[in-house]
Amino acid sequence: MKNKFSKMMFSLATALVFTVSSAFSATVNIDVYSGPYANEISWTLTDSLGDTLAMGGGYSMNLTTYSVSITEPDGCYFMNLEDSWGDGWNGATYTISDSATGAVHAGGTLLSGYSSTDIVCWGPVGCTDPVASNYNPLATTHDGSCQYEDKVETVTKKYYVWSDVANWKW
Repeated sequence: MKNKFSKMMFSLATALVFTVSSAFSATVNIDVYSGPYANEISWTLTDSLGDTLAMGGGYSMNLTTYSVSITEPDGCYFMNLEDSWGDGWNGATYTISDSATGAVHAGGTLLSGYSSTDIVCWGPVGCTDPVASNYNPLATTHDGSCQYEDKVETVTKKYYVWSDVANWKW
């Protein structure tokens, strides 16, 4: 009986973990337009631990869009852009969008140099500032909607003005 109970609890715990972890995940498309120098560009998408979640580069076709789809938990990640020639991506771009809705979460390019890193986020959008009156603790992507209560402090001051009109000089 103990063995059956243990197996049942393991199955229940596994199902619960799977449900929780997949409930806050999104499938996103990473589209990279290669530009005129496709073989020079590369990219990696990494998490906060530096683990690579997706990558691409050394493309063979110029002026072509390459696509990768991944499913990862909602949150923020690092899009690392590299150019082997050191002159930027020369018109190549990337876009990260939601597979279901097409909503664009991020996009960009490497304007110049060998490398650059963009912070990209997806998941529930909203106000991520805990000080704001409409703070959304579930939001992982800030959408600029934060509102702050105006606190007006009323101060009453009394001023006494004394003048000696007789000594004024006109």
